[in-house]
This record gives sequence, C-alpha cells and structure tokens, in this order.
Amino acid sequence: MCAAWTGTYAEGRPERVRVEAAAWQGRPVYFDVAGDWHRQSESTAPPRAVQAVFAILFVCLVGGAALMAWRNLRLGRGDRKGAGRIAAFVFLTFMCAGVLAKAHVASFREIEILVVLTGVTGFFSGLVWLAYLAIEPYARRHWPDSLISWNRLLAGRLRDPLVASHVLAGFFGFWAANLLVSLVYAAVSGPPHPPNTIESLNSTTFFAANLLVAVGSAPVNGLATLLLVVLLRLLLRRVWIADLLAAAVLGLSGTALDFSNPYRFAVTWAAYMLYNYVFLWLLRRFGLLVSSHGYVADE
Repeated sequence: MCAAWTGTYAEGRPERVRVEAAAWQGRPVYFDVAGDWHRQSESTAPPRAVQAVFAILFVCLVGGAALMAWRNLRLGRGDRKGAGRIAAFVFLTFMCAGVLAKAHVASFREIEILVVLTGVTGFFSGLVWLAYLAIEPYARRHWPDSLISWNRLLAGRLRDPLVASHVLAGFFGFWAANLLVSLVYAAVSGPPHPPNTIESLNSTTFFAANLLVAVGSAPVNGLATLLLVVLLRLLLRRVWIADLLAAAVLGLSGTALDFSNPYRFAVTWAAYMLYNYVFLWLLRRFGLLVSSHGYVADE
C-alpha cells in the first residue's frame, strides 16, 4: 500500500510539501518528506573554495596529530589504554551501524561489504586513537576536569552522578544553541527543513544504525574539535584568537549555511560560529560526553 500527500506547512505558508509513505502487510516500510528546500539546497550548496579549505584542513589535522602523538609517545606521555578503548568503541559502533544500514543478500557481495566496512571504520578508529594520544596530555594539563567523566564512563560507571550531570549539561547547552541556529535560519532564509534523521522511520534497523552513528560520532567530533583548537593555540600562542578562529572555521561546516547571497551567509555563519563556540566551552568544561548532543543537533 502506497500513499502520498501534497500541501503546505500551515495556512498562509507558501512552501509546498510532499509526504510519501508505504506499508507492507500492515507495517510501515517507507517514509519520505520532500519540498522546496531540496531546490533551495542546490542553490545554497558550499562553493568549491570551502570544500578545498576543509580538504586542506583535514590533511593538516592528521599531520599535526601524528607529530604530536609521536612526540608524546617519545616523551613517555599519553594514555595508550584510554586511546585504545575509545578507538575500539568507535570501531564497534560504526561497524554495527554499517551492518544494520546495508542491504544484505546471500551472495559474495557480503564479503565486499565486510571488507569496505572494516577498512573505513578501521581508518576512522585509527584517527581517533591518534588524536587522543595527541591531545590527551594537553587536556590533562589545561582542562583536567574534562577527562574525569569520560574516564568514568569508559570504566563502566554508567550510573555515576558526574557522568549524568555532564550528559544533561551537554543536552541543554546544545538544545539552546541549536534553537538559536534554527531561529536565525528561519528568519533570513526560510523554514527549517526536516532533519536528515527522518530517514530512520524507514525501518527499525535503519533507526538503530542512525542511533549508533550518532553515539559513535560523539568522540570523533569532540576529538577533532579539540585537536583543531590545540593546534591553533600552539601556532598562534593566543587562546582567544585560537578559539575564535576555530569557531569560524567550524562554522563553515554548518548544514544550514545559506550561500545564496552575502547577507544570508554572514548571518547564518555568525550563528554557527556562536554554536561552535558553545561547543568548545562545553567540551573544555564537561568533556567528550557532551559532543553526542552536538552531532544530533547539527543533523
């Protein structure tokens, strides 16, 4: 059974929305929302210059992390056990998410899926291991409180009051920051489009896969942000300049940035800069536990 509806968000709203759904034997199997924002996203896609900036930034981050990790290991610094735990956590969550999200057929293609998943997740897990070794001594020296709750979580203390308080702090902080970004985007560009995670309604396995990706991406996003800040601080020697520059660069990765004209770009970029500055403050104050909320909000 298939059905589709076309209409608007509300009376007097000009945006056209099309909702499609399908069911098989009384169970929902497909759900999709399409509308004017699809055409809008084509005209507001990031220019190639921005994409080139992030490609160069990725190479610089990997190179900087490798040098810092090598120096820390040579000097006998770094928490190898903690790095191994966080890398294993990312590997397992991404592998499980990939297995759940893929379409499986009894054929030799399953071997190809396994090889690709193992290679991709192993690569990102290795980067996480490298980044943790690179910044952990610096964080332990300058932001020691940020590592306490994360280490307690890795130790299996899921009901620890400090772990719960840091999770709640991250939730409310990112809820407020994401609300600000949504209001700014709605004011200058148009109504916020539905989140990408609406595809989770397609199936239970797809929902579980997206949930695992959100959880596994928490340390990836948090460590990448902290690595960028640490490298900028070492290069610029000015804390406030490094924080502002990091927030500005990370702001270019916003999913709702509007490149259609300079005014909309400036306003939405400023909102994302504030969003990422809040992200930096929460990371330094409460640690990696808050970064999962940043990923979900941004999606």
